[in-house]
Amino acid sequence: LALPPLDAKRYFAWISRGLNAENILHWLGDVEHIYRWHEMYNLTVVELAAKKQVPLIDIRRAFLETRNYLNLFCEDGIHPNEAGHSLINDTVKSFIVETLQIPVAFSV
Repeated sequence: LALPPLDAKRYFAWISRGLNAENILHWLGDVEHIYRWHEMYNLTVVELAAKKQVPLIDIRRAFLETRNYLNLFCEDGIHPNEAGHSLINDTVKSFIVETLQIPVAFSV
C-alpha cells in the first residue's frame, strides 16, 4: 500500500504544539521538507514493491486526484479522517475487483 500524502503545514503545527516552532523550523529548513521526506519514503515503498514484484495499491494517487485532498485528513494533517478512510476503502475494493478480478461483496 502506498502512503497517503499529508498536509505539511497542519502536521507541522500539530507536532510543534507547545514547542518552539521557530527552532524546529530552523532545523527543518522549511515546512514543506516534511512533505518531501514523506514523499521519499513513499517512493521507497513503491520501488521496493516493484523490485519484489508485489502488487501495490496506490492510495496516494487516489488522494492526490481528489479536488481538495487536504479535506481528507484529521486535524493533525497526517491521519485520514472518515472521508479519507472511505476513499482508502473504495480504492482497495477497486484494486481487488479490477486488478485481482475478485468480486468484493464486503467492506474492506
